[in-house]
Amino acid sequence: MYSLEELHEQMVARVGCEVYTKKHLKRKLIDRYGHHIVFPEVCGRKNVICFKDMCSFILNDKWYSDRDKDVTVDSYRIVKSAAKLIAAEIRDLDCDLNHYSTANDIHADDSKVVPPLLQLLMQILVPSPVKRAALSQCIMQAARPRSILAPILFGLSVEMDHAFDSKFLTNELARLGLCVSYDEVLRYKQSIMMSHTSGHVTGVPYPTAFTQWVADNVDHNVRTLDGLGTFHGMGIISGTTSSGIPLSIGNEPIPRLPKRKTIAIIGSD
Repeated sequence: MYSLEELHEQMVARVGCEVYTKKHLKRKLIDRYGHHIVFPEVCGRKNVICFKDMCSFILNDKWYSDRDKDVTVDSYRIVKSAAKLIAAEIRDLDCDLNHYSTANDIHADDSKVVPPLLQLLMQILVPSPVKRAALSQCIMQAARPRSILAPILFGLSVEMDHAFDSKFLTNELARLGLCVSYDEVLRYKQSIMMSHTSGHVTGVPYPTAFTQWVADNVDHNVRTLDGLGTFHGMGIISGTTSSGIPLSIGNEPIPRLPKRKTIAIIGSD
């Protein structure tokens, strides 16, 4: 505690110029703190300054001052804090870039791919489970474009390439953050070829789908006057149940090549 005189001396020492008189200082303190400040007066002694019920006063004053603040400022602060927490969780994810996702990974539950805080956010914003999973993985891929290979985005790129065989379409979707790039699709195709070559990863030989070979003969000008100019040929075609390049063979992930290889290297292997 301080006496009124000591408090006045402190003010003079800090300001270094003309300040309030002691009586005016006392009035200003009473105006500021009201009945919470007390000046015990004893004849022949200096007035001592002390406070009562200050804890209640400070908490009450803090509540009213926060209530008067702009709600928008607090909203921005809360959203920024939530975004930083979600970004930190995405950065801490362990991602396997040595293997491509299988069909089981693409259809896996969100809890195995998406971090908890991002799941909570998307559950509030997006009611559809499919859209929620896709948008969550789009956010993750956009946050870490070089260190994450989101299963749904990867599967969509392979499907678009098989259905339309368009480099432009795949790259446009990738530019919007909806799938991986066309370069990644080509690397995936090369990885499949290299992983099922003799001397490489062992497993069920490609393709695993059922294939039926159909052969038939063809005859042309079988009857001529001189017996010349006739043609007899044989044609063979194959029919398969495969709908394209499988996402996984034998339910085993495809090893991912470190980078794309040239046609000469692929052909020689």
